[in-house]
Amino acid sequence: MCGLSIFNFESFEGFRPRLPATLLAVVGCIAALEGVMRLIPEERLLPAKSRQGEIFFMEREVLPRFTQPRIVLLGSSRARRAVVPRLLDERLGLPADSTLNVGLASGRVFEALYLYERNRAVLRQAELVILNVDEWYLSSGWRLGSLYEMHAPWDERFAFSGNLRSRLVLDGLFTMRLKLRLLPAALAGRHKKDVLALKLDENNQVLPPPRKPLPADVDPRVFRDDIATFYHRFEISPVLAGHVEKLARMVKEDGGRFVLMQLPNRAAYQVEVGKLHGAEYLQHVAALDELARNLDVPLCLLQLPSECGLTDASYEDYGHINPEGAKVFTAVLGDLIRREHWLER
Repeated sequence: MCGLSIFNFESFEGFRPRLPATLLAVVGCIAALEGVMRLIPEERLLPAKSRQGEIFFMEREVLPRFTQPRIVLLGSSRARRAVVPRLLDERLGLPADSTLNVGLASGRVFEALYLYERNRAVLRQAELVILNVDEWYLSSGWRLGSLYEMHAPWDERFAFSGNLRSRLVLDGLFTMRLKLRLLPAALAGRHKKDVLALKLDENNQVLPPPRKPLPADVDPRVFRDDIATFYHRFEISPVLAGHVEKLARMVKEDGGRFVLMQLPNRAAYQVEVGKLHGAEYLQHVAALDELARNLDVPLCLLQLPSECGLTDASYEDYGHINPEGAKVFTAVLGDLIRREHWLER
């Protein structure tokens, strides 16, 4: 036979893919670093002031005190400051330690869901679970947080679009982007002092150190930075609404009653929201109303302080109720629970 080179497979040697040794070394280093970072427990890296750090604090310092909770409040720091557990127990004639308030600073529904799932053995005893929903809860524009970036299910990562989807997929593959930035402070022991800022007080409330409040008649324009943050790229996300649905189903499976609530912001702030992002706020209200109807759960939607006996003087800032205001709101909530029979199975 004629030995033509085109039939000689040795002629294809030049087409074999060749990876430079440097590239292989870089890939190997990245894989090794990612493996090491995955072995480091999150609790050792995360500051107490982070959402995960607060969850660990609640599990370590708060939940062991509440062996048989009847009312559980979930949400952000706004919920945490607005409801005083000891006063709610007294208002409803419940035994001490019946109300558990586990609101988390900047906590979204995913954090509430994560906390409930991890501690279901205790929290499933609650007859009433109230989730307070802030105006940015259902929007994918406001930061989702490192807890979600680390633990989001894969189907949800792909359900988003654009840059957010790309980032969530990369975070699912490489947790080191999130963990490496926390490592220096953790190694230096800087997180330990943060723990002192969290403490369960005599009212069974977890409060941060007090800060100077804004005056009641403050210029509403001071809230524009907060509003710009909360309404950045505002977009109602079915994925985030799905977190509410998952939590509601879980509570119902456990035999509890699930209630959606929205605390009112300071009136001056809410007026400014109407001026700057009125259409987006109405989208939020409509989505919340649809969720409540689809889930067949009560919705307590409070949009102005006057609806629950508060004034702008009852707030520290745009929407965090101060201690005196919390006493008023706790009494209002107790009366609402009794009137609506939410503690009756």
